[in-house]
Amino acid sequence: MNLNDFIKVKLTPRGERIHFDYYYKYLPRFSSAELCFPTKDKEGFTKYMLWEFAHIFGEHLYNGAEQLIQKNEVIIVDNK
Repeated sequence: MNLNDFIKVKLTPRGERIHFDYYYKYLPRFSSAELCFPTKDKEGFTKYMLWEFAHIFGEHLYNGAEQLIQKNEVIIVDNK
């Protein structure tokens, strides 16, 4: 596995909020807040590069933390 490989996860409402807050903080103020919401596929998964996921959620993932990913399931996307 490479840090540039893609993963997909189903975020909990708390995970979606963290995603939104992260992107809202870094997007220019003239951009639409709609751009800050996680993009979901038809099955409800949001796709990230592994390094991107770690950067956004890393500080929120620790023993005893509120769950951010439904069922704690991370799917590795076939990058071939």
